Amino acid sequence: MLLLFGLCFVAKPGQFKLLKLAIMGYSKTLSAQILERNPSLIATIESMNEFVELEANLKMVMIDEEEYYIYEDDLLVDKEELMIYFWEQKHQTILSNLYKPPSSNELKNLINYNKIVRWKPGLVLTYSVLKNTFQSESDYKIVKEAMKQATEAWEDVCGVKFEHVEEQDERKIKSLKGVIFPVRGINSKGIFTALAFYPSQPKNRWKVLIDYSFSSSRYDQLSILTHVLGHVLGFRHEYGRDNVGNGMMVDAENHKMYNPKSVMNFKGRLGTQVLEISELDRRGAQSVYGPSLKKFDFIDAD
Repeated sequence: MLLLFGLCFVAKPGQFKLLKLAIMGYSKTLSAQILERNPSLIATIESMNEFVELEANLKMVMIDEEEYYIYEDDLLVDKEELMIYFWEQKHQTILSNLYKPPSSNELKNLINYNKIVRWKPGLVLTYSVLKNTFQSESDYKIVKEAMKQATEAWEDVCGVKFEHVEEQDERKIKSLKGVIFPVRGINSKGIFTALAFYPSQPKNRWKVLIDYSFSSSRYDQLSILTHVLGHVLGFRHEYGRDNVGNGMMVDAENHKMYNPKSVMNFKGRLGTQVLEISELDRRGAQSVYGPSLKKFDFIDAD
């Protein structure tokens, strides 16, 4: 079973919201938009001792001159997102009733709580592995190979397509062309091993971050990247079903079933050091993205 990130309902036919790259260039998170329209909620949350304690105990990391909290061990969140996560988990609810999109067609297309946000059908998820951000040629090659295997693992079970644009690997992040997200090395000083993003987050957050400790991690490297790419596809941690957070079950038939074997069941949470895409994961992913494209022989009309 997989939990889909984004405020949504159990998936039913016709309940998908397609992600458009131009739309997702919007710079504000959904959480920031909710709080802007409900300023009294900010004061309410900040006055709660539980939130003050949570905020004080979370580790923080600096990414591109922006400071973020590390939430659930491998999620990068800002202050507004942390506040919304906290409120939703405390009250076991989602905040769709608090946000009323403005009249702009751009934001209407971006946010629709009655539909699941996913990558647009036919979109190839292009990426580069920024060679100059890793400490050595060996570390770069390890990440490059693990990414290849992890992307293939998802392509084998559902209708997504990744592509490594290798000619962009030598470029710096600000000069990248033709890739949706970069994979880059970073020194988090052991705060995390790898972090990704959700498709519903602003475009400037579309990065897969690999700590320098990745190549020596005691956890299986393929498992780590298969897990974080699950986030890239929009899936939350399996144990998130106990705290609604920003996700709901994807598979309506089995949405109450906890799956300890899920690739999204993070380390230390009834999981193992090796994480693999389980049968329930496959069914959940296919309910969102359809069957693997490798099962088809496509015919062109030309």
